[in-house]
Amino acid sequence: MMKSSRYMLRKICILCIAVLMMAFGAALYFQAGLGSDPVSTLCDGLYRTLGIARGTASMIINGGIFFVFLWIDRRFISLGSVFAAFGVGPFITLFEKVFDVFLPDNGLSLPVRLLLPILGSAAIAFGRALYLPCECGAAPLDMIVLSVGRKSGWPYRISFSVVSGSIFALGLLFHGAWGLGTIVAIFLTGWIADFYMQRWNVSLKRFVGIQEERV
Repeated sequence: MMKSSRYMLRKICILCIAVLMMAFGAALYFQAGLGSDPVSTLCDGLYRTLGIARGTASMIINGGIFFVFLWIDRRFISLGSVFAAFGVGPFITLFEKVFDVFLPDNGLSLPVRLLLPILGSAAIAFGRALYLPCECGAAPLDMIVLSVGRKSGWPYRISFSVVSGSIFALGLLFHGAWGLGTIVAIFLTGWIADFYMQRWNVSLKRFVGIQEERV
């Protein structure tokens, strides 16, 4: 019982770190002002075309994905799904306020603006690579990515790029805003996350007790 509680505490700690890292990375994207992730492009497109507020559009998209996976494949829905879906947003706002003070966007040079989306991708990928191996649920986007990977046999990096690219294309149909940061998010985030996971996947599983549970 004590061992089980210890492993659960470790999972929660990892989830908290992952949420912070993903929020930090997203805030870097916004601060650069060069476009954000493909889901945000779709939300912006729904806002421009249908008049749906971006926040409402985000909740509709995330809620829709949750509902679909509750019906077709519940293995991806758990504590981590809630953390990733609803915990990132408030911390993005917090980091944006911090960056406005210490990293104001009106004082950023072009090289710094170009660097921020790359750093943002690395931070988001780090967060994803932390919580996904712990098998405690997935964010809505990762539910689709993992499902595509299972059915196609593609590695995470390929599945992520394909899914992100498809969402981006849908966002373009609705005339959503995008930029260099969006392209970086599509092609870099999944590759960095895959790089991390290949190196610490087994260690993380052992750390949260998954290996022992299956023995």
